[in-house]
Amino acid sequence: MRIAQVSECTGIHRKTIYHYIKLGLVKPVAEQENGYYDFSAEDVHRLQLIQRLRLLDCPLSTIRDLLEHPRLSRFLLDRMIQQKKRQLEISQWQIEQLERVVRKAPLDNMEESDRLRAELPQRLPEPRAELTRQEASFLVSYFWGTFLQGLEMNEYRRYLWERLVDRLMEMHQPPLLALRDFLEDLTPQKLEIMFVENNNRVRRIMELEPENILMQVEQMAKELENKLRDEAFVRDWREHYETFVRPVSELYGDTEATQLMSQFTGRFERYGNNLLQCCSRMQAYLETPQGESLREQIRQTLGDAIALDEKNPGQLAVLLVY
Repeated sequence: MRIAQVSECTGIHRKTIYHYIKLGLVKPVAEQENGYYDFSAEDVHRLQLIQRLRLLDCPLSTIRDLLEHPRLSRFLLDRMIQQKKRQLEISQWQIEQLERVVRKAPLDNMEESDRLRAELPQRLPEPRAELTRQEASFLVSYFWGTFLQGLEMNEYRRYLWERLVDRLMEMHQPPLLALRDFLEDLTPQKLEIMFVENNNRVRRIMELEPENILMQVEQMAKELENKLRDEAFVRDWREHYETFVRPVSELYGDTEATQLMSQFTGRFERYGNNLLQCCSRMQAYLETPQGESLREQIRQTLGDAIALDEKNPGQLAVLLVY
């Protein structure tokens, strides 16, 4: 399909289509003999998607991220929703302040600038420090999305999902807010890498057979020794301990949340049981004379940026699979 036909059927101006091509948002085939673009049905569908996202004032940079990282679409759209809600709150606040000034300040006499200045606010209001349901839902999807793939969202699972989101809303908010802010500051490229790495780690643990857990723990102990010698790993762990490690360990260490996920899918139950077995065996190994040097290495290298707690093995779990 030629660009004139595409423009006619989509209602998008030719110049705009050329602009999208220049930005790489759509990549029609250019014929070698004449340089004309030949648009496929997929190209047209993509242009229609872009057009409808633009109607919602979605920035082109966000549209690019949505097209390049479809697995992050929920997060990217949720992030845009929160930004727009914040803009709406600020706009409403500004209207209220202006209305107050109109009622109280003598605007018919601008020479009384001191009085006018006294009525005007000095700074924007602080955003509300609370986790929204959309953000709580995203945190579950991001870290446990592997277990959701291919599942039918029936009535019972929708019920469990709502309970799970409720549970996150009830949990200690500051760590989860820190985790939210940490993820929001990452580029989509980095988020995609972390998402893939997390899925690979999850599959590795989930696919363990009971008879292979001891061998896996031995392998993890060797990997952990190498991690603790890696300056980049240690620096990254320490830098992101409060904003990533602790919050994730609280998420994985919350019994009610993990029980709800286990009811949601047996795959998570298998993963959780295998990970708990790995942590228990690793904790026991660290208490033996053979594991004493590794425990000391953890203590000296990570210091107060780790809590090896038998009752809540969340941080040890993160350390093993980080």
